[in-house]
Amino acid sequence: MLAAGALTLSLILCFPGLTRAASPIPGDVVALQAALGDWGWTVPWTGQLASETTAAIASMQREALLPPSGGLDAATMERLGLATGGPVMQLGAAGPDVAALQRALTRAGYGVKPTGLVGPQTESMIRTFQHDHGLQPTGTITLYDLESLLDKTGREAVVATAVQQLGDPYTWGGTGPSGFDCSGLVSYIFARDGLDLPHSTYSQWTDGAAVGPGSLQPGDLVFFTTYASGPSHVGIYVGDGYFVHAADYQTGVTISSLKNGYYFSRYIGAVDPFAKVSSGA
Repeated sequence: MLAAGALTLSLILCFPGLTRAASPIPGDVVALQAALGDWGWTVPWTGQLASETTAAIASMQREALLPPSGGLDAATMERLGLATGGPVMQLGAAGPDVAALQRALTRAGYGVKPTGLVGPQTESMIRTFQHDHGLQPTGTITLYDLESLLDKTGREAVVATAVQQLGDPYTWGGTGPSGFDCSGLVSYIFARDGLDLPHSTYSQWTDGAAVGPGSLQPGDLVFFTTYASGPSHVGIYVGDGYFVHAADYQTGVTISSLKNGYYFSRYIGAVDPFAKVSSGA
């Protein structure tokens, strides 16, 4: 489960006619990819509108009984909770929109099973959420209204900030925002989310809990042996085998695959930097 505080989907996608050929808009596309995950289609949070993401959009459209174009028309955006309003959910409402709402409530710390039906427990959680956020506890809400109230914190926020740095220059010892080295990028991104990580790959390697290769989550740190022995290079895992990192002077901040031959052969492990935070340390 992702850390409490979902990616704020009030980043409205302002491209209703977007197609496969459109230029990537990282912050908006990450919001889209997170919303697709609520519908059950896991795509990497790359910030790139590639064929995998548009295929997931088309699949979601088929389930929602919309024309499966793979593009983002107003109806698709509304069903994803990415447009103002959206379907109103209250006691007795049912369908994929309700399941997405339930997942969003759970991410925010209001645990409820994604049954796809607003029963008494879900209605109670909606009322509690509304009360905690200074709203009238009516038990009626839209997914957009819920997401727009959530702070962008935790794993999803780290991924969103990471993809926003794509294309930034590499600078030895750089901690941003004008340039980064690998560990400087990591410390900068986590500082934006209120987590203080040291500016050193070796310290970051020992600053959290070890993560096995089958247990990686977005926001985990992935480490490699490159120019020196031990953990001499670090990146931020963003899902589905991809990571964001400050690569070198030629490339700058980029996204790479753990399956890439160079990084695959040099991968030494991963660390969960949230572990000590969630444990109260």
